[in-house]
Amino acid sequence: ASSQSFMFDAEGQTWTIAKSAESDWLTVNPADQIAANGKVTFKASANDSEGAVERNATVTFTTGEKTKTVTINQAAPAVTPGE
Repeated sequence: ASSQSFMFDAEGQTWTIAKSAESDWLTVNPADQIAANGKVTFKASANDSEGAVERNATVTFTTGEKTKTVTINQAAPAVTPGE
């Protein structure tokens, strides 16, 4: 599991936040909108179950006709020979 934060300039507007389907492994905070300049945090749960594969998600920020999209990629766990 890991997390990453970044500062978001809301440009004085309210932006909605939406995650792509099948991205329950990713938490976004704030979860649904941001209305002021502030921090947005992505937290990914560990990708360590048996048979895990690389997974990807997109998070889309929208206000009016403006859209910003962030793509999050999480690698599959390394497999050690002989396991």
